[in-house]
Amino acid sequence: AAAKAAAFPPPEEITKGSRVEVPQAAAGWWRTAVVSQVGGKVNEGRCRLQYTSALDEQAEPDGAKEWRMLAELRPAPPPPPKDWLAAVRTNEVLELARPDGWLTVFVEEKLLPVAEGEAPRFFVQGMKSELAMQADASQLRP
Repeated sequence: AAAKAAAFPPPEEITKGSRVEVPQAAAGWWRTAVVSQVGGKVNEGRCRLQYTSALDEQAEPDGAKEWRMLAELRPAPPPPPKDWLAAVRTNEVLELARPDGWLTVFVEEKLLPVAEGEAPRFFVQGMKSELAMQADASQLRP
């Protein structure tokens, strides 16, 4: 789930076009962004970001832009392995895609499929929020 600060890339590895995630004011939320500019004399140690949708990682960046400190960013994770959901257990910590970004959640229950061949579904709860909901495979990542 959420990366630890020590796992963040050194600022020199963040370049224009890097896909990163940015912590949001609400604890436990991360928003996906693409780096559009790094540093310069006035903005040393910072980068300019364009935000994308957590629900569509391949989407083009939207119009929202801002400067952030490189040390605040974490790299966007690689896609999860194909069959990772089969190993998910109760109380496991995952991240849930929401329109505003990724929220850290834990699995309260793995739900039985309604129909044969249906993707796994889970009942999840926010780690630092009041959120409690059903989520399907397309909304979750390790």
